[in-house]
Amino acid sequence: MDKYVINIHSKKTFWFSFCLFKLKVLTILNHSKAQYFAEWILDDMEENFSRYVKIKQKG
Repeated sequence: MDKYVINIHSKKTFWFSFCLFKLKVLTILNHSKAQYFAEWILDDMEENFSRYVKIKQKG
């Protein structure tokens, strides 16, 4: 079985945690803004996935 090492950039981990917290607050206050923000987070992660996560085969 192949093994992989996944590294997540620490600044991006903090950014993502902050975004999830903000999303939770927005969900309580305003559902439409929360939905827009969630879509923005997903789009940003999709476009910049290689900046956030590095996957290397362990060998």
